[in-house]
Amino acid sequence: MSNRRARGFTLIEILVVVAIVGILSAIALPAYRDYVTRARLTEAFSGLGSVPTAAEDYWNSSSPHTYDGFDRLPQNSANFTFTLSGATASAYTVTATGAGPVAGFIYTIDQN
Repeated sequence: MSNRRARGFTLIEILVVVAIVGILSAIALPAYRDYVTRARLTEAFSGLGSVPTAAEDYWNSSSPHTYDGFDRLPQNSANFTFTLSGATASAYTVTATGAGPVAGFIYTIDQN
């Protein structure tokens, strides 16, 4: 009889490892996707956050005071397109529309 030990993994050990990796990836991948989506949404929030200051600067520098002609929008990005609608003497609305991975997300900001 030889005293040599068999080397390697049993089928059960391999199946346990595969099951553990499968469970971890089932939890980690959706969480990672949600994290990436939330990071992309900050482009819309920061872009729309700069609009009220620019609009008020325009309103204060125009005579008579009006938002009509306001056109200083945030720069479009790979994830969001910014559009101005309804700029009148007393109102404006800026919309950030998602594209690509954040398609379907729409945020707006107005003079209020």
